Amino acid sequence: MRLKLKQIADVVSEVWEVDIRSKRRDSWSFLARQCYYHIAKKYLFFTVVKLAKEVNRTHGTLINALNKFERDFKEPLHSKLYDQCLSELGIKPKTEEVHVVEKKEESFTGVMLDVLRDLKQLSDGQLSEFHETRLKPFKKALESRIKPIEVAEVCGAIIKRTKL
Repeated sequence: MRLKLKQIADVVSEVWEVDIRSKRRDSWSFLARQCYYHIAKKYLFFTVVKLAKEVNRTHGTLINALNKFERDFKEPLHSKLYDQCLSELGIKPKTEEVHVVEKKEESFTGVMLDVLRDLKQLSDGQLSEFHETRLKPFKKALESRIKPIEVAEVCGAIIKRTKL
């Protein structure tokens, strides 16, 4: 089933028991719209302008709400309502998404092993070129980081410093 903006907005309005298209600015309406923004942004590929227009808001309001989503939805009640919206839309709840993230982290090590395997297959010339164009600049950037200066002692207006 393909999700639509109107469908997401209707489900969120029903679950949160508030009209998210209204001009109300109370915190409960804001949280409901925040839930809509997050679901719509995550599962549909529309511009933020189009997502915001569905609920009579600007794209700036949407971006602001999305930036606060993680903080606001740590609350168990908000998280529960978010999960309920997802399940009514036929999407796996957030608790199941956490396991997917963990699997992605595990697969990251697999990707690193693949990269190392690919590096082993390079010829000496290709490996030398990789060292010159990628590794050397990276190492120089790491070496050029500013090291903290430790103050050894203060003698009047003179400060004797030692570098770490």
